[in-house]
Amino acid sequence: MSASLTSPLRILLIEDNPNDARLVRRHLKKSDSALLPAAVEFYHAESLDEGVALATDHTLDLLLLDLGLPESEGPNTYVRAHDQLPQLPIVVLTNLDDDQAAVDLLNQGAQDYLNKQSLNQKNLIRAVRYAIERWERQLELEQYERIVETMDDAALIVNRDLNVVYADNLALNQADLTTEQIDGRPAKEIAERSFATQAAVERYETALTELFQADGQTETRRLEVPIGSVGDDRVLEYQLCPLNRGGEMMAVIVVARDITERRQRLRELRQKTRAIEAAPLGIVLTDPNQEDNPAVYVNDAYQEMSGYSANELLGRNLRYSQGPETAEEPVAELREAIDERLPTTVELRNYRKDGEMFWNRVTVAPVRDNDGELLNFVGFQQDVTEKKRRQEKLETKTEKLEVLSRILRHDIKNDIQLIQGKGQGLLPKLSEPQRDELQQVLQTADHINELTKSSKALIEAVTEAELDTELTRLDTVIQSEIDSASSRFPDADISVSKTLSPTAVMANETLSSVIRNLLNNAVQHNRGEVAVEVHIEEYEDEVRVSVADNGSGVPDEQKREIFGKGEHGLESEGTGIGLYLVNQLVQSYGGEVWVADNDPTGAIFIV
Repeated sequence: MSASLTSPLRILLIEDNPNDARLVRRHLKKSDSALLPAAVEFYHAESLDEGVALATDHTLDLLLLDLGLPESEGPNTYVRAHDQLPQLPIVVLTNLDDDQAAVDLLNQGAQDYLNKQSLNQKNLIRAVRYAIERWERQLELEQYERIVETMDDAALIVNRDLNVVYADNLALNQADLTTEQIDGRPAKEIAERSFATQAAVERYETALTELFQADGQTETRRLEVPIGSVGDDRVLEYQLCPLNRGGEMMAVIVVARDITERRQRLRELRQKTRAIEAAPLGIVLTDPNQEDNPAVYVNDAYQEMSGYSANELLGRNLRYSQGPETAEEPVAELREAIDERLPTTVELRNYRKDGEMFWNRVTVAPVRDNDGELLNFVGFQQDVTEKKRRQEKLETKTEKLEVLSRILRHDIKNDIQLIQGKGQGLLPKLSEPQRDELQQVLQTADHINELTKSSKALIEAVTEAELDTELTRLDTVIQSEIDSASSRFPDADISVSKTLSPTAVMANETLSSVIRNLLNNAVQHNRGEVAVEVHIEEYEDEVRVSVADNGSGVPDEQKREIFGKGEHGLESEGTGIGLYLVNQLVQSYGGEVWVADNDPTGAIFIV
């Protein structure tokens, strides 16, 4: 229903007194008041039943109701009329001068209460006009209430008096009040029950007041308010939405949403964003849901690395960085991983904006939401050009070192074989003292021969980033090296603690150098009656080899340094590379080596 002045106003009067009816008709039909439209359609019924029938047959805007009717008397007349004609605003007419009755009827929903004894054209027209406007506002508020009820957030409706006229269940729970307790209560009181600080309450009240003072304003205001006791860290966002009608503010819908988790996520996101921006490696996000999987984010490090600005990069596929020397294999691996939605890492040649080539280590991985849907790909990009150059130089040096080592081992081996051959030929021709001296020479030659074997293993250990390993029979290697050491050191007692059983570990042929150097170390650093015992202990996922001697042991302060390059054992005559070699080789297998005290004397080297 529209109550504009240009539309006819359709009024139904239910009144059994014809004189009163004629008076009301004259007041309304003869009025030239600006409060009423020019045309007024007037309907009259003498009973409630007749009035209900008229309302059924005609579209009406207002009901003027006499409480004293033939079939009904007093307030009950209003109740019956309201039940049967709920679509109409009702202005009550009565001869009763009863203020309490008036208040009760107004509380039940009557728009106004007029005493016939003081009725005149002016107060009747004003009552009609304002009754219709209040009714329209009430209908609109009820419509907003229905809308509010569908919201997932707590919501209130506050009138111009800053009182709450409606609250949904979430708002009631938040305030810990019932509908009866909250209805008509000042919005400030409700806020004081839940806001954490008085300052927040005052900001809320000020915002409401300013909205009502600026009639016609449509802009929604937002406030972030701490909730609960101080220290709870819960925050609600309050949206104050004006409800305007004809340029006048009718009410404000207050919608409260808990944004505590959202603020925390934003805080974490800002921290992550700052970390990404400050990261020393390039980071790129692409969107596989767009055509050609373009970049949607690049950090500063990637812009600096590529030479392109963000504006030049965003919206493009990153294949632009490939060039004539980019190998197809890593590109194909990247493409396959993206097609299969899998992570991968490759190294390939890329090109900067100025055309300079660089080596790029690229790791890509899919980013999915909680439901497993693919959102993005993240790419971590690192300039490894210098690393590649150092690696190439190292490989060149290693190749030269291996060639030199091979030549030296060949020449030394030939010379040693000559010394050993001549020496063995001289032994029968010499006296006993001379034979002893020659035996020392031959033992030294054997030692030099062992060093040439160790040098090959050492070069492999220090130049290979990762040695190839395979299942290797540990028991066979140990027995072979014990037999060889027993031949080299016939005066030493070298044994195993128990019969060796078939045992395999992940190693390679250099494992023999590990055992050989541990046995050499145990014998050469012992000046007494040498006793060396080898022990194997098998566990669920590892094997330990212990080489125990009865020498002077290793002081605690040297137990870690003894495996360093160039370190000599106590009173050692060796080169200092034996234990260093052991440590390097064992680490290359993924193992570790350490030294402990033997009981009562000596040391135990454990691999």
